[in-house]
Amino acid sequence: MNTKNCDHNDFSNNERNKNKYDTLEDGTAAFMKWMGSSDEKSLTSKNPIVLIKLGNSDNTLLYDTRMSMPVQVKLLEGALFCESCKSDECAHVGFTIRLNQLVNRGHNNEKTINDVIDDGIGN
Repeated sequence: MNTKNCDHNDFSNNERNKNKYDTLEDGTAAFMKWMGSSDEKSLTSKNPIVLIKLGNSDNTLLYDTRMSMPVQVKLLEGALFCESCKSDECAHVGFTIRLNQLVNRGHNNEKTINDVIDDGIGN
C-alpha cells in the first residue's frame, strides 16, 4: 500500500518528522488525548483526532482537528487504510487501531460516538 505521509502539524516528539504527525505512534498519542479528554465530542485542538462514527467492521469516520476535516479509515485487503493520507501507517490508522482494541467489533452494527463512549469507555 502507498504510505504517503500526512502534511499537518506535529503534536508528538517525533524527531524523524518534526513538522508532521504521521506515524502509528502519533495516532496512539492522539487516541490517549481523546480518551483523557473531558469532552470526547469536542472538535477543538485539545482532541487532535475525534471519532465521528464507528461504521461496520470495515469503515471508521474520524475528524482531524488539525486538518479541519473528516477522515475515513477503511479496511482494505485485510489492513486499515486512511483515505485522506493514502497510507496504512498514519496517525489516523494508529488511532483506529487503538479504537478497535477498545471496542468489540465482532458485529457489523454501526456505532455512534455515544455508543462507543458508553460501551467502550464506560461513562
